[in-house]
Amino acid sequence: MRIILPVIYCKESSVYKMDANLPLDAEDCIIKSAIFYRVDLLERLSDTDNQCVLVVSGNEYRINLPIETVDEIIQSQETFISFN
Repeated sequence: MRIILPVIYCKESSVYKMDANLPLDAEDCIIKSAIFYRVDLLERLSDTDNQCVLVVSGNEYRINLPIETVDEIIQSQETFISFN
């Protein structure tokens, strides 16, 4: 799997919003694209429909897309099996 997603990096003044899983506004954060090669868990945020949380190896990433969109991207990936 290889997917590119917009990850939200929180500014110091808005860390409390990220910690409380509150919706972030544009002035609260910086959005950068990141490449993911695996996804362990995808969670819906209870207070917002246009962001979700992606978990990889115990690290949480706030994604600036609805959970349904991220799920569609993940499902569209081909499965590769190596027999080495």
